[in-house]
Amino acid sequence: GRIKGDAVIECNDDGAEFVEARVKCSLSEIFEHPDAEMLRQFLPVEPESREAGTGTLLLVQVNLFECGGMSIGFSISHKFGDATTLSTFINCWTAAAHDQSNMLMLPKYDQSNSEPLPSLEVDKEKFITRRFVFEASKIAALKSKAATTVPNPTRVEVVSALIWKCALQASRSNLGFTKPSAWVQVVNMRKRSGLAIAENILGNFVSMFTAMTM
Repeated sequence: GRIKGDAVIECNDDGAEFVEARVKCSLSEIFEHPDAEMLRQFLPVEPESREAGTGTLLLVQVNLFECGGMSIGFSISHKFGDATTLSTFINCWTAAAHDQSNMLMLPKYDQSNSEPLPSLEVDKEKFITRRFVFEASKIAALKSKAATTVPNPTRVEVVSALIWKCALQASRSNLGFTKPSAWVQVVNMRKRSGLAIAENILGNFVSMFTAMTM
């Protein structure tokens, strides 16, 4: 189908958009020197563009490298699905490709509580993307340290806390004082809902929690 406006999907049997791209380097070069801006070229559409949230429900770009390696970039509209929705789709596609139909968890679209999401075009000049890699041993050490004040901290919690702490310190160093700050974390509610079929429900089944410092 196709997205019409902010609250309608027209089921007209128009399929997904599928693109093949040839990349003049080896896949190992990408892993050795990852660059956020370069990686965006492996996606079928700019994530922040208006095109990403209108029209086609699914866009797929297969990137074929000179070494024979391959990467697949996906784009879906946040109007009808979150990251877990995309993950469910990829898992189903993978199982179908391996003829493992018995392993398929058929997705279910629950629109009983759906609300229209407006189109959003982000000004890329106002955002900076950075990639941080944390070794497993370092995360384990962070969890051990945090466990003295927080019972059973998760990996997400300790890494988020460290990044926020560093951001606050950098802001205080630049300004000479501490500005009010908020950390917003999106949470997948499927496993927390208590519903037996929630794990493979499509849509935006998420909530957010906010931590603030004054």
